[in-house]
Amino acid sequence: MIISAETHHMNVDYNAYEGMRVHGVPEVVLLRGKVIVENGRYVGTPGEGRFLKRATFRGDL
Repeated sequence: MIISAETHHMNVDYNAYEGMRVHGVPEVVLLRGKVIVENGRYVGTPGEGRFLKRATFRGDL
């Protein structure tokens, strides 16, 4: 499988790993105990996710 933003279930139009060939893919993705992706199909409810604000990277790291 080749990673592409077009085939992933994200709310962005890019992927840091775009074009990378990988072996094996997840069959099921869980969100707080509920199946949201199964066999490559999104089966969750739009808007179920939550934005988790995080601090930016420190410049000295």
